[in-house]
Amino acid sequence: MKKSLLLTILLSLVIISIEAQELNQAANWPNENWTLSGSYNATFLYENPTTSSGSASFSFDDDDAGGSSINNVAAESPIIDLSGAFNAGETDINVSFQYVFNIYQTETLRLQYWDEDSSSWTNWGGALVENSSASANFCNSSPGSYISDALVITSFTSSQLQNFKYRISYDDNGSFGWGFCVNSVNISSIIPPACPNISSVAVNNIDATSATQLDNYHVQSNSISTIDISSMASLTFFRGLDNSLSTLDISGNPLLTRVEVENNNLSSSELDAIVNQLDVFG
Repeated sequence: MKKSLLLTILLSLVIISIEAQELNQAANWPNENWTLSGSYNATFLYENPTTSSGSASFSFDDDDAGGSSINNVAAESPIIDLSGAFNAGETDINVSFQYVFNIYQTETLRLQYWDEDSSSWTNWGGALVENSSASANFCNSSPGSYISDALVITSFTSSQLQNFKYRISYDDNGSFGWGFCVNSVNISSIIPPACPNISSVAVNNIDATSATQLDNYHVQSNSISTIDISSMASLTFFRGLDNSLSTLDISGNPLLTRVEVENNNLSSSELDAIVNQLDVFG
């Protein structure tokens, strides 16, 4: 009985180890390992998450600071070594948090990461959109959810991986602003989703203008064997490169004047039929 129970526990631990996410780290505000940076009027930093007696939120009130006060302030994470996530194949990094943000003029709130190789902060996706009409007490307003674009680290160098950190940065850009509140910050890593194995493509409802640009919509180096273009009566140009294409019927494309196929599985008879059909179209 004891051996059976021990085996069950060991198996459970193995399963947990296999399925564990390499990086899934909450900011755990307040957290003294986080730091503040920027140039700002500290009087109106109403929620400071970087001190032991601080807040679980990060908030600055630009309106209370006044129109003549120029402010930019960021909450920076400690260094997070991404080598483990990289080695585990979890090369998509995401940050999520809850936030309240009201824009009055040209203020920005954004996520950034530290690039050790260039010694600079780099924008991680676009600036956050405003999601509130609050003009004060931002942390008392209903927040919205933010999930970053995946930061792909497959090409990161060792120094970029080992010295990675991120920050949430507010800048009033010299304008008169309202303010913001951020909380519930988390960073995680995942294995990127696999690319789908495309075996066939059907294209419909394309007008004359877009159909003539089909070379800009080509599939290359895939296992596609059949491409259906029969409904594209206005098509004038078709290109197929480096695929498994074995069937191409162009009889429904009377305006077709140019076909380019290379490194496909079209037989000689198929190619002759295409040439003969083009001759018929004139």
